[in-house]
Parts: sequence; structure tokens; C-alpha cells
Amino acid sequence: MHMIPVLDLLNGVTVQAVAGRREEYRPIRSCLTHSIDPSVVLQRLSEVCGSESAYVADLDAILNGEPNRCILAELSRLNMNLMVDAGIQSCKETETLLDLGIRHVIVGLESLPNFETACRLVSTFGPEPLILSLDLKAGVPLARDESWIQMPPLTVLEHLIDAGFRRWILLDLAAVGTSQGVPTADLCSQMRKLRPNDEIITGGGVRSIADLVQLNSIGIDGVLVASALHTGAIKEQEIDEWRRASAAKPQPSS
Repeated sequence: MHMIPVLDLLNGVTVQAVAGRREEYRPIRSCLTHSIDPSVVLQRLSEVCGSESAYVADLDAILNGEPNRCILAELSRLNMNLMVDAGIQSCKETETLLDLGIRHVIVGLESLPNFETACRLVSTFGPEPLILSLDLKAGVPLARDESWIQMPPLTVLEHLIDAGFRRWILLDLAAVGTSQGVPTADLCSQMRKLRPNDEIITGGGVRSIADLVQLNSIGIDGVLVASALHTGAIKEQEIDEWRRASAAKPQPSS
């Protein structure tokens, strides 16, 4: 299992995400760096996590349809596997991100217009560069398609499996930045049983290394982490020790 650092962009700088209340997001205050420059912050997070991957939420794109193209292009040159959520709603927007050098484009349920668009995206680009993000708010799906809002989260996932996705992020925005634990753990466990060979990523609410140990035990492939790193709740030495211990143990069967 990999620890995946998260970078939230708003107004061109790195911000602190808390519980999905985007109107309250402010420039990041971190024990790792005094900078709010996205490239500087992401490089530092990558060093701490020892990660070759990173999750970038372009909130300017998600909220206003105005992606930070120059910043995303700059970040793509950091030699990292970037997963970018820019609120894409079409094949054209997806192609724009891929042309910027983004490795994986996140298809967020919050922005996805409908099931037909999901199928069209997979048909056009294949499942490899796409990650479907099941966006929840206190356990309820966030979606433009009202039919999905009425469904249990696992039913939504089963529905979208039929579109052809093979990579997934299960994220409850109400938990992001709260350090109250990861509420999607049970859902991830159900999804792992349903899709033993798919890539499953989760996060939101990570408090300590103990949360990583729990998620690793149910076969999660990656965990999104931001606040616990910036506050120092999870320290670089702890991460190094956890990675060494994880490498020494047999991995859980899927």
C-alpha cells in the first residue's frame, strides 16, 4: 500500500481542505514548509511520503471551470505519477489534461454528468488513465445525476463498474482534514471483495500510522494523506518505519 500525498489548489496556491467546506479553505500552514507554492509543497510532500504518486485537486476547475493549466503543466514535470481532479465533464476536458502530461485523470462523481458520459470516457481513453472517484458527503453520494444520490454507495460503484472503470477512489469529503478516522474503510472492504483485481484508493480523516495499518489489512492500494502530514500528526520517521515494516510482512491476499 502506498501513501499518496494530496495537494489542493485554489486561486493558484496550495490550500488546507477541511470537511469539504470549500468556502473556508485558506492557504496551507504546514510544519513541512513555509511555502504555499504548489510545486514546492508537492515536492516536500513527496519527499516525506517517499511516494512517486500524488493526488491534485484543482478546485478552481471544479468550482469555476477554470483549470490551473500552467500550474498543472509545471507539476507534471516533477516526474511524478499525478492523479488530477479538475472537475472533468467531457472527453475534450480529459484530453486537455492528458496533453498537459497528467498521468491519470480523476472522473469525480460530483462532476460527472451521467452514466453515458462515463461510458464514453472509458470507450475513448480506455480504463488505464482514468480513475473514478466516488465522492461522498457524510456517506451520501455527491452527484449531478440525482439517481445516484438516491443509491447506496456500493450500488453506485456496481453501476459504474459496468462503464468499464478499473481504478477507484472512495472519498468522503466530510472527513477530509478532520483527523477523525477514515469512514470509507468498510466500503473499501466491500469493494475489494467485489473487485479483487482493481486499484482501490481511499483517504479523508487519516489520524495516525494506525489508520494506515488498518487500511493495509483490508487490501487498499493507496491512501490519500494531507492534513496529518502538515500538522505533524504523522512524522517522517514514523512513515519510514511503517514502510520498512510493511515491506517485511507478507501482503494481504485480495
